[in-house]
Amino acid sequence: MFGFLGKYKETHPEFFPLIDGRRVLNNFTQPCFTNKEALRTLIREAREQLNNAPEDTLILDCGNEDTWRCCECPACLLPITLPDGTALAPKSPSAEQDPLFRSTQMFIFLNAMAEELVKEYPKLKILTLAYIFAAEPPKVTVHPAIMVLFAPYPTVNMRFPVMQHGPGVPGSWASRFQQWGQHPALAFYEYWGVGYCNAMGETAAVNLRALAQFGGVGVNAEALQDVDTAMEGIGSFT
Repeated sequence: MFGFLGKYKETHPEFFPLIDGRRVLNNFTQPCFTNKEALRTLIREAREQLNNAPEDTLILDCGNEDTWRCCECPACLLPITLPDGTALAPKSPSAEQDPLFRSTQMFIFLNAMAEELVKEYPKLKILTLAYIFAAEPPKVTVHPAIMVLFAPYPTVNMRFPVMQHGPGVPGSWASRFQQWGQHPALAFYEYWGVGYCNAMGETAAVNLRALAQFGGVGVNAEALQDVDTAMEGIGSFT
């Protein structure tokens, strides 16, 4: 998201998270999800990029950052009022300790963005990650214009299919996959590069069949570019 907000460090530090009592002004944290002006700015910046993009642009990348660190300002630690009127209170300021709260917070933020942008771009998909804390399905319905890249990391052992990781156990990877499978625009984000050497062909096939059964729309496979260095790691898997 800081592809849109990163340039506002000096003029709007409040867009950035308050962590341990200070604003962390770098692009490797999540934004303050309760800051309304940050949301309006994100929408404005996204709209500007779309206006300058080719007319057939269908996907806008707005992924969460690769970190568990989330804002701890008073507003971000208030209970969230859910659509059914119930409240979701934080169990901990830490996203690692309470991924459900932070996932819900993030998708409320993105839902509001999607709601505005689809008015002008009805075919648009906003691409984001169900990754780290956001891998936990939120307590709100995710807007259908949001394409979710489900990233099952870190599982206990990537050699086994996702659906074998705690089937029927709330909060398990299998349970998360099943819940995300109800979303109409679900894709898979995996680490299927030579350098990672953690995707057995049989396991990948089972995962992809499960994704297809859920009506999945695609796959993104992260890979390393340095093949020579990557190949050296194969020995540890043989």
